[in-house]
Amino acid sequence: MTHAKSIGGFWALTAAAGALLPGLATAQPAPVFTWTGLYVGANVGFAWNDNDVRAAPFAFGPTRFSQTVGGFYGGVNAGYNWQFGSLITGVELDAGLVSASKRSQFDAFVFPAVGTYSSNLDGIATARLRIGVPLDRALIYVTGGIATANVGTRHFATGFTTFDFRQSGWRFGWVAGAGIEYALNQNWSVKLEGLYVGLENRTARFPTTNLGTYQFGFRDSAAIVRTGFNYRF
Repeated sequence: MTHAKSIGGFWALTAAAGALLPGLATAQPAPVFTWTGLYVGANVGFAWNDNDVRAAPFAFGPTRFSQTVGGFYGGVNAGYNWQFGSLITGVELDAGLVSASKRSQFDAFVFPAVGTYSSNLDGIATARLRIGVPLDRALIYVTGGIATANVGTRHFATGFTTFDFRQSGWRFGWVAGAGIEYALNQNWSVKLEGLYVGLENRTARFPTTNLGTYQFGFRDSAAIVRTGFNYRF
């Protein structure tokens, strides 16, 4: 009887183990998180443009005009990361629209009127390298590359003659910045980033009917603070 009970217990344990084996066989280890791969994203924030204009000679008023304009920024981005242990490198392209403009007044010396000086920032695009270090699911990085921005300015005064000079277009330069990105899961991450853009200097000549030819020099820079999300494939 004791021997029969032992055999019965053995077969019961064997059957229970057999029932558990399919579950054990199909269990998979949790995937290892990596930053490597292609991603796309979108971002929003605030952008500024420091506009500095010098005119020579300028009989209409001041010879230097300078102001800062700021406004809403919204854009998209795409990039690719490579993770090598505790080092992450990557490339990123982004483009965004900006709504920033401002108009100031100045005293026009030779006109019985007040002149206006306007500047605007309409868009920014960059192509950058990124390099950073991961801290668990956070990525702290620095970034830099080339940039272009659509900036413009206008000087207007009227009296015995009208002076209306406008200059706008895409100007090229460099960009540098830093940011932090946090992975919510294998695919989604959120980020906070700041960029500074230095643009090429430019000159332009403006002939007038009564007061000769004037030369303008333009110096512009821009900055962006933005937050957004990325989706990794």
